Amino acid sequence: MLNTETQKFKLSSSSLFALMVVMLPLSLKIFLPIISTVIIFPGELLIGILGLLFLYKLIILKEYTLLDKHFLKHPITIIILLYLFINILSALFSTMHLVSLKALIVKCCYIIVFYFFTYSIIKSSIQNFTEMIRLYGFALVLVIIYAFLNQSQLGFDRMGAGFACNPFYNDHTIFSAAIVFILPLFLAQSLYTKTFHITGSKKILLFIVTLFLLAGFYFSFCRASWLSALGIILLLLLILLGLRFKGLILILISAISILIICREPLYNFMKLNKSDSNKTGAGLYEHVTSLTNITNDYSNTERLNRWYS
Repeated sequence: MLNTETQKFKLSSSSLFALMVVMLPLSLKIFLPIISTVIIFPGELLIGILGLLFLYKLIILKEYTLLDKHFLKHPITIIILLYLFINILSALFSTMHLVSLKALIVKCCYIIVFYFFTYSIIKSSIQNFTEMIRLYGFALVLVIIYAFLNQSQLGFDRMGAGFACNPFYNDHTIFSAAIVFILPLFLAQSLYTKTFHITGSKKILLFIVTLFLLAGFYFSFCRASWLSALGIILLLLLILLGLRFKGLILILISAISILIICREPLYNFMKLNKSDSNKTGAGLYEHVTSLTNITNDYSNTERLNRWYS
């Protein structure tokens, strides 16, 4: 009887996790005047419930198999636990206890759900994890369609892309980052359907979703995401060529050394660059070439000023 109840509980928590994944791209910021705070609804509500469920399974039901000693002793786990401990100490000595408490609760919920709970899902089956990413991608397509509808009125350019995804995402940078994180998996599964055992209608659906993600990625007009994608492609090529970790470190050291040695001519070259990604009608060429513009591209100069300050 107890085993049956445990299985039902596992099923319900997995279903709730899947629901949370689907709702994350579709969640909206709502102000709660009673506690004077903003909540991302229903995403953060589901994250809070999942966090409590995980603690219930771990502490009350004593399902210690959710985690293992190797995972708990991992350097990343130790650093995260130390980070939480520092945050608890900071909250205790805070001059604004309510603000610190709310921030601490949010951090704890996110770490419990997206680190510990997610690990338990990966541990049970990596297939479950890839399915969760696919669910996130399917939901994200709805936001991409919404952004396209806005861009059809605002213009399919940098100015039109800036806040086309609002209110689901604050701006195009966060929106494009969400796409870039999952795009490699969708591309891999679309190109290697046999390897991932994807057949029939699932293959067609996956291909359509991948096309939407690629279109959303391009029309986000976010140079940071484009550069990140380029970095992913280069890293993939190096891995396919058989490059080992030591070789990668050697390439990075060499690249940094060249940048330091050639810093003066590079600086002069960047000063001469006048490509502006913010001008009306700026396309792919302007966006790419403006990456090294440090004189009149206000997106770049604003960041440089912030870093310098």
